[in-house]
Amino acid sequence: MRLLTLIGAGCAVLAAAVPAAAQQGAATKGFTTAAVDRELFRDGEVKRRNERFAGWSLDCDEVPRLGQRFCSLRALARDAAGTGVADFVLSTDDRGKPAALVGLPLGLDLSSPVTIEAAHPLVLGQPSASLASSAREIAKTGKRAPPAAKGAVTTDILRFVLHPTLCDPTGCHVVLPLKPADIAALRAGAGLRMRFAASGRDGRGFAARSDLPSRPIEAVIASDGFGQALEASIR
Repeated sequence: MRLLTLIGAGCAVLAAAVPAAAQQGAATKGFTTAAVDRELFRDGEVKRRNERFAGWSLDCDEVPRLGQRFCSLRALARDAAGTGVADFVLSTDDRGKPAALVGLPLGLDLSSPVTIEAAHPLVLGQPSASLASSAREIAKTGKRAPPAAKGAVTTDILRFVLHPTLCDPTGCHVVLPLKPADIAALRAGAGLRMRFAASGRDGRGFAARSDLPSRPIEAVIASDGFGQALEASIR
């Protein structure tokens, strides 16, 4: 895998996304990790930067000699009790397109789909959608709901149905290509809501327990801090 910079604010990140139809069947081998193989560089020339913006963390490895920076944004999906049950890491795939690596817990019920959608209605004209680029991208993709919705849009933005097939001792993993409007909606405050079924519990979230029945899980990632983290990734 070649490591590519996560392009932050502005049109660059919004212009580089793949169709929603590509969301299924993606393999984790196409996902770019945030870490740089330090063995390829001289001692001390890879600089690590970690910053926190509300619920989002930014991890960047920078090689000043080459003028390159490799970044990822990470957030934890929490259930109603505040327990972190899923990871969401935004970076780029091996083609330089925005993509997220979704990490789901052990004990995931593979017979049921994992659904992801906006946690809050997408409404144009509200302060949370004041970024011009975000509003344009949402309006371009979305379709207005009936007038009673007062500006809400019905759309496939931030709407995914996943069928994980790759699991290891740490859990199950899915690569999720993102559209320009998906990034825009996160910047505008839409957040993410995940729904899946799993069984068991451990310190981080859930572990496989054959003696426990699968139960529905709902977890949310707030957009608070996402825009700032995105901006910081290109500073």
